[in-house]
Amino acid sequence: MEKSSGRGLLLISTFMDEVHHNAQGNEITMSKRAVANKQEKQAQG
Repeated sequence: MEKSSGRGLLLISTFMDEVHHNAQGNEITMSKRAVANKQEKQAQG
């Protein structure tokens, strides 16, 4: 991690569930799935 560029993409890919780049490479689409909390899970099942 001595290089100062590229860390953002590394962090994004580490913490997001899906990361997609467009064909030009100048735009990304990220998605993160929400997890129901413990009370919601107990109420459902």
